Amino acid sequence: MSEQENLKKYMLLGIENTTSLKECMKYQILIILTSLPLIAFNIILKKYLLLVVCSLPIFIHLFCIFKLIKDKKIEGVKEILYSGIMLCCMSFIFALGGIETLIYLFDGKERITLICMVCVSYVLVLKLYEYTIKRQIDKMSDNKTQKSKIWIPFTLCGALGISAARTFFKDADNETLLVVIFIGCMILSYLFLIGIAFLFKYRYIITHKEILGGMED
Repeated sequence: MSEQENLKKYMLLGIENTTSLKECMKYQILIILTSLPLIAFNIILKKYLLLVVCSLPIFIHLFCIFKLIKDKKIEGVKEILYSGIMLCCMSFIFALGGIETLIYLFDGKERITLICMVCVSYVLVLKLYEYTIKRQIDKMSDNKTQKSKIWIPFTLCGALGISAARTFFKDADNETLLVVIFIGCMILSYLFLIGIAFLFKYRYIITHKEILGGMED
């Protein structure tokens, strides 16, 4: 299979998937529940600008549902776009949670240095995803495309984190717990950042509509 055919097959991977309205509402509830601790934290500290910022994913995701849904489901190219937006919303929430924890813990030069390190880490993670995607394209086989099980790594990471945390949290002090929360938020944010790949796929498909071969958007 040529490189161009591999690229086309990868870009169309998942285009047959559908997301029902019920599933969309489940993801909406998940985003709201994930945002609640951050919203409460900003209300308590009276950080109203950050309160607005951390509420954005809730409204962006809800807007996308109403914009993309048709006949009580999202399918085709729109499903790829929806998956990307939903994952990026989750990544944004955890990133903001991690950065706000960092700001609460540190000040002065330490805070600036760590924020710069976080920014660099995102660039490195994006480069890692870029490399991984290129490897996937190179290894595309002729097997029938299957629905992407994007939740498996998140579930495994969550289960491992909960198991480790139950033992660790018994003896840790408040500052140590905040550091652990910061690290956990950043790791989850990096994982959900895979949504960028879905947005890239959507943009590529829309720009090169000929690869759809008669399929509907």
